Amino acid sequence: MGPVDHKLMVAIAKAKSWWKRLQAEPNMTVTDLAKAEGLAANYIDRVLRLAFLSPTVVTAILIGTTQTNINLERLKDVKFIAPSWTKQHRLLGVAAAQR
Repeated sequence: MGPVDHKLMVAIAKAKSWWKRLQAEPNMTVTDLAKAEGLAANYIDRVLRLAFLSPTVVTAILIGTTQTNINLERLKDVKFIAPSWTKQHRLLGVAAAQR
């Protein structure tokens, strides 16, 4: 377990905000968003993936109960943001929420 990663928390918030904007403006592309934000499109694309983290993973990041190797650089790697939340939990070593 590690301390709360504030840089990662900010990136998750940005990703969610960017995803909402893209949904609200269907004609906007990632390239358009990157220009509007003054950032590179490939950066937006990698960070945008964080919008699809499972709520359990996000909660673990927010309260600092993830493994110390869970950071922004690691999560920019597409293989850790699997479409299946169960697979995300397994890949990131986060216990699934109990129902």
